[in-house]
Amino acid sequence: MTTATPVRPAVGAGSSTPRLGSGRATEPRGLLRRLPVAVPAIGLLLCLLGLNFPWLGVALETERHAVDLRVVAAGMPDSRLISYGSLAAIMLVVCATLLVRAKGRPTPAIAVCGAIMLMLPLLFVVQSAISDFQLVQHINQQNAEMRSITSQLGYSIPRSGPTSVLLYPLGGSTRAIATDLRPGWVMSLVGGALVLAFGLGALIRGLRADRRLRWGSLALGVVLAILLGRGAFANYIASSAEQASRAGEYSRATQLFDYAQRLNPLLRFNANFELGLGQALGASGDSASPLALYAQSKALGTQNDTVDQLADLQQAATQEPGNLVIVQELISQARKAALIDNNRGLMQAIVSQRYGDLPAAHYALGRILYKGGDFDHAIDQFLRTIQLTNDPNVRSSAYTYVSLSETAMGRDSDARSHLLTAIALDTEYNNSLARSLAAGLYVSEPRKH
Repeated sequence: MTTATPVRPAVGAGSSTPRLGSGRATEPRGLLRRLPVAVPAIGLLLCLLGLNFPWLGVALETERHAVDLRVVAAGMPDSRLISYGSLAAIMLVVCATLLVRAKGRPTPAIAVCGAIMLMLPLLFVVQSAISDFQLVQHINQQNAEMRSITSQLGYSIPRSGPTSVLLYPLGGSTRAIATDLRPGWVMSLVGGALVLAFGLGALIRGLRADRRLRWGSLALGVVLAILLGRGAFANYIASSAEQASRAGEYSRATQLFDYAQRLNPLLRFNANFELGLGQALGASGDSASPLALYAQSKALGTQNDTVDQLADLQQAATQEPGNLVIVQELISQARKAALIDNNRGLMQAIVSQRYGDLPAAHYALGRILYKGGDFDHAIDQFLRTIQLTNDPNVRSSAYTYVSLSETAMGRDSDARSHLLTAIALDTEYNNSLARSLAAGLYVSEPRKH
């Protein structure tokens, strides 16, 4: 009996899978290891949940989902249709289709989809910090509004900490965005990472073998560089302008500020940029333009000259009511001064303007009117506060003072109803004033608290 001699395959022929010993195939290791199909399935589910949960929390407002966050880049036309949510939804559908067509096997295309889904939440933070100063300014302003209200409550409200998973030191605009991130953002990030991990091995092998895939990856990198580069360059020019202004080169500083704003028009929402330009204009002899007045008011504020500071801010806001940096500074300083002196006229002048129709302004005026015994008009201000915010703590406090005002006016039935509403909104048991009133434990003259 003869034994057949095994035929050795020719060089380059047959399976390319490495083998150990007597023919045992080695499994790909590390990044090239094939993961079970449950991994991308979980990733896609997380991405879907990420679209249904908020990405960003803004004080006094309803939390924003990905579809409410538009993609903003320096020099790019403003389009409500291009949002992080719409792009994530498209990639989710494409990735699910590719996974089904590949019958659960990893492919380079699936990895690319995962990479894009992973980059979208990261791009939102980085790109917003670089270019979308309107969003950053709005977040900062809303946080300031919330702090103003909570400082008047008489009881503390625990604020939730940041949900950011970014592992590097945060500062400036990046911190403003990252500290208000919500679970939907985290879900989208983790989901994209799982899909990328599933197809990463196939992508690496494809990059080694397919020239078109390499060129496609390079093109994607170029697009990202363009999206981020113009805004970053505008910020660099603005920093150079600030340095020129500090060095006394005011004419050059003004030219650089103008060039930076041409590169990224949204710089006009950056308070530091507007202050730097205003200082350069003021130092070059301009004392009447809105930004020069704004810069002068900031200097007066450091000298505690509140009267002249407010006068300059009011003049600047009258000349340029569309400048949110100037307007928000005016509202903030006027609110502080009015609360210190119980100056109802100052706050009434603010809320009578279109830009002054804000929760903190109406709440502050309501508290001033309440302390002055003008309960009927105080109720109007608190009800307007309730209309303008979704924050349950602020609404609970406003309803409490509506109830106190109605009690002082002898409208006991309405007062009881609004007090119960205030307690119902106080789900975290922060509003000790409302609960003390309901228990009959708070005995004092109404206008004293």
